[in-house]
Amino acid sequence: MRKAIILFLFFTLISFGTREIFAQSATSSGQAIKDRVLEKIEDVKNSPKAYVGTITDKSQNTLQLKTAKGEIKLISIDLAATTFVKVGTKTVVAKFDDVAIGDFIIAMGFKNGNDILNAKRVLITPAPEAPKRKIVGGSVVSIVNKKVTIESEGVSYELKFPKKWQGPEIKELTQGDKIVVVGEIEGSILTLRSIFKI
Repeated sequence: MRKAIILFLFFTLISFGTREIFAQSATSSGQAIKDRVLEKIEDVKNSPKAYVGTITDKSQNTLQLKTAKGEIKLISIDLAATTFVKVGTKTVVAKFDDVAIGDFIIAMGFKNGNDILNAKRVLITPAPEAPKRKIVGGSVVSIVNKKVTIESEGVSYELKFPKKWQGPEIKELTQGDKIVVVGEIEGSILTLRSIFKI
């Protein structure tokens, strides 16, 4: 009986000892994972970002802008550490005072935890123009000499053929053909890039 009690105590001590060892190794590997996650978070926080949009508000050391998606973004300005550049026909060094509500800017810097960009460089630039390229699907309504008119959803477009385009020649089109046209639109005139017969 005494042997059984000694064996029981021996195995009990061994099992508690191994539990403590396993608990320590799990904690140390968990700490390593936690350290790697924190390192990744710091890398993301320290990677440069840019906010692009139109200024909607300006205060002593902040700018608020609206992006093309309609999001409102905040930019923190450190007058001693932020450079301003006005881009146009000539690129010139600017100041914070040169920035006005309605200007289109590209602000570059680092985001903080509140999603505020700490700007290092701000470009004041003209807003990009909306693309004129359009895709129109419709039917050929008329072909007179080199003038082709198509109709799409009740709207008529005159096709302007450049020297080069992709797709069928004018003589290969007939009235009533269903086509898709890719081109640049100006009013009701569509300058072709390519035509696809359906």
